Amino acid sequence: MKRNILTAVLLLFLSHGTLAQWKWVHPQPCGNMVLTIKAVDSLHVWFSGTGGTILSTKDGGRTWETYQCSSNDQIVSTSFTDTLKGWMSGLNGVLLRTIDGGKNWSRNVVGNTSYGDICYVDSLHGWLGSYLDLDTMLYHSDNGGINWEPASTRISSGSGKIAFADALHGWIGGSASLLSHTSDGGMTFQSQNLGLPSEVGVLCFPDTSNGYIMLPSWDSKIRYTRDAGETWKSVDMPFFDPNNLYFCDKNHGWVVGNISRSAPVYSNGRIARTTDGGISYFNIYSLMDRSFMRGITASDSLHAWAAGDGGMIFGTTDGGVHWEKKSLSFGDPVMINDVFALKNEHKAWAVGYGGFILKTEDNGKTWVKQNCGSDLILTSVYFFDANNGIIVGEASRIYRTSDGGAHWATVTTPVLGNFTKVCFSTPTHGWVTASRTIIETRDGGATWDSCFLLNDDIDLLSISFSDSLHGWAIGSALNGQVFYSMMVKTRDGGKTWTTKEFPTPQLNSICFTDSLHGWICGENGNILRTTDGGNNFSQIVYNRYDDFFSVHFTDSLHGWVVGDGSLWPYFGGIALYTEDGGRSWVRKDNGVGISMHSVFFTDPGFGYIAGDDGAILRWGENPMGITDPKPLEPKMESGNYPNPFEDKTKIWYILPGNENASITVYNIFGRIVKLIQLNTHNTGYNTLEFNRDQLPSGIYFCRIQQGKDTKTIKLLVRD
Repeated sequence: MKRNILTAVLLLFLSHGTLAQWKWVHPQPCGNMVLTIKAVDSLHVWFSGTGGTILSTKDGGRTWETYQCSSNDQIVSTSFTDTLKGWMSGLNGVLLRTIDGGKNWSRNVVGNTSYGDICYVDSLHGWLGSYLDLDTMLYHSDNGGINWEPASTRISSGSGKIAFADALHGWIGGSASLLSHTSDGGMTFQSQNLGLPSEVGVLCFPDTSNGYIMLPSWDSKIRYTRDAGETWKSVDMPFFDPNNLYFCDKNHGWVVGNISRSAPVYSNGRIARTTDGGISYFNIYSLMDRSFMRGITASDSLHAWAAGDGGMIFGTTDGGVHWEKKSLSFGDPVMINDVFALKNEHKAWAVGYGGFILKTEDNGKTWVKQNCGSDLILTSVYFFDANNGIIVGEASRIYRTSDGGAHWATVTTPVLGNFTKVCFSTPTHGWVTASRTIIETRDGGATWDSCFLLNDDIDLLSISFSDSLHGWAIGSALNGQVFYSMMVKTRDGGKTWTTKEFPTPQLNSICFTDSLHGWICGENGNILRTTDGGNNFSQIVYNRYDDFFSVHFTDSLHGWVVGDGSLWPYFGGIALYTEDGGRSWVRKDNGVGISMHSVFFTDPGFGYIAGDDGAILRWGENPMGITDPKPLEPKMESGNYPNPFEDKTKIWYILPGNENASITVYNIFGRIVKLIQLNTHNTGYNTLEFNRDQLPSGIYFCRIQQGKDTKTIKLLVRD
């Protein structure tokens, strides 16, 4: 007997722009990995993927609108039946619905699972695949997604891959190479073992007879059927690792992926097309950008779209003979290692792999590419003013400019090695770290001398000087199978140095704001804090599955760490913020779906983060002409850490007023499981320890309310 599933609709979970103030400034319109695309017609197209970010165009890619999901979870499937009605599904219970073309969105809750494909054949009838639910692998809605119910009992562990040609005929991928078919709208299924080496990765049925299958990885074959899945044939795709495919009818289709590992040149994105129903593929288009293609869609036989890593988006209006790049970026989606901004100057620079240098003069609205004459890895950049700056990189390279980066000159160095970080205490006095070595300049970078050589075989990765006398550097080394880290510090401008060891995993970045207050971040969620100049440190392990690569503070209270959340399915960029000197940290990374390697803020309200795939994001607006903005009025914000948790978590919240407030926790069915009245609280930042008590594992929603202001966060309880 079927179970009715009551769908809880929880607030408006999407908004235009970036919910938590992050704004993509390179590439445009977004740099997250695009996993899914849906074209409603030749003008209206929707894109989504990592970081919970959703993009749309209503004019064929000339202009873009961005929306931010309330979480960073991946969106893996999109379905629209017209320009107004659409649905999206993804990991960790992401299930979104709009009926007004994206102006407003609601988030639904169906079971306790992650979702795969979502497929609507009309505005009412839709199916939703699940690959983590132990009881159900397919849900069905006949009222546009307001309510859902299981379409069948469990067949086998699902892959989350589904395809429906109409309201009756559908296919669903199971474990191993099982494929199940229904011809009565999911009431009954017939299953067959396809004898393939793995489960189904992509399913596409443009009609009730013709269908196509791809495996999830490196198979280089496309399977097709002409009899609704009874028999299958395969087509080889030489030097092609396909990731996705789409057929708009039984003849016209496209496949996207990347050059296979067996090809002479690896990693370029590729697009192929067919006009004979998948019997042969031709016009295999190799993208100049080294970005894998992940998503493909078409509105008709002429208009198609492809997208993938680094937010790269391409479109065709001639059936795939020619493709036009629709996203704005500078060539390959290279990793950015460092970003630096000048306070009150509206200027910033970013450097990375392949001699990559970008500069903005308008707070990140537009960027220009600069050239230092090298294709080596650039690791760090520092500017004393709008004209004079230094870049360092691998192979002992130091580059110097006196015209804002229009021209760069190579500087001779006294040591050999890969330089990792540059900093200056005055426009003339600066330091650079390398393997076991610190070098120093006293003439603005024109000449350099070695000032410190470490006996231990440690790679110094980061350096910070609070003034011309007080400086610290951090590095790590592998001793057998165990990492140990070391800090060196000076109190006399580099004349003498002392060392301090840390029995912790690799430490990557250090920042001091004065002679007493400093912070270090590293792998396995480690954040270290000192208030006595580095003599003693307190340690916070935010989440042992996170790796932090960069830390930056603007004063002794306000700072950021950024890195990579490496626990599936929570991987992606991570950014933490503190306003109490590092005693507590708050996640501020909505919309950041890829690893971040550098953070730099000019003041607590304005800064940049940068990382993989050429990604640069800006926090705050810092309007042109306003050089000393007034502090922002407090507004309600909330979060919790750790998350997920087993026994307890710390809920943090910012209250804008002095009215009484409350915290209400709901289960996935909308029932209240705990209510906390906050009769005593402080305006501004507050924390509360939340104990699991007898709550079973699963997803809960915590709403903080004060007057008309509310914020809702997701709590993940696990055993």
